[in-house]
Parts: sequence; C-alpha cells; structure tokens
Amino acid sequence: MYSRWVFTLDPDRFPLDKMQWIVRTLHKNNQHYIMMIDPAIAYQPYSSFQRGVESGIFLKEANGDIHKGVVWPGVTAFPDCMLLQELGVKS
Repeated sequence: MYSRWVFTLDPDRFPLDKMQWIVRTLHKNNQHYIMMIDPAIAYQPYSSFQRGVESGIFLKEANGDIHKGVVWPGVTAFPDCMLLQELGVKS
C-alpha cells in the first residue's frame, strides 16, 4: 500500500513484480492470498478517490458535500454501502 492509499502498491517495498511473485509462490504451495480491504478511502487526489468522486459513491452530507472522517490514513471518505447495493455491487 503506497502512502496508506487503498488499492495501491508501494513501489519500493512491494512493486508489482514482487507482489506477483509472492502470489504465484503462495498458489504453488496451495496457499491463498487474501486482501483485507478497509473501506476508508484517503481524501487525497489519487485514482481510487478520484474514481469514487466521479462515480458519486461516497457518503454525503445533507448539503451534498462528501462526508469526511478521520481514521488511519488521515482524512477519509467512505463508500455509501446502501448506494453500492442499489448499483448491484457485491460485497
């Protein structure tokens, strides 16, 4: 995870080729790679946040602004799980 941004890889510690090697090695040993996804999306200009804004999937305040919280990556936005269900996204 780069800069505590979900859906990213740290280019120094876990570049894509290293992650692919890790997953292949696990699978060869009949083991599984399981991602733990935290719904908190850093309120910063990176691809996962930008796609969420463009898709309108974040919880909103009464005035239409994105609801912000503060957890481990700092200021965050949270997906609206009820909206995601309406859109047919499976959890």
